[in-house]
Amino acid sequence: MIARAFTRDELDQFGCDTPGCPGDHPIYFFPRCHEAGASVSYDKASRQLIIACHICEQEIIRIAL
Repeated sequence: MIARAFTRDELDQFGCDTPGCPGDHPIYFFPRCHEAGASVSYDKASRQLIIACHICEQEIIRIAL
């Protein structure tokens, strides 16, 4: 389970692992528990987007909006 939510500023730093790469790459989130898709929900109280495994609902990541 994710211990904290990632912020937009932190997500801006995600990308490929090539040092000095100027590209703006998409970010993909996949569950490690199953070979399945992901479900997305929004928690209004915490203002967080939650991406979880579609099968077992284990959280992949929380994103603070």
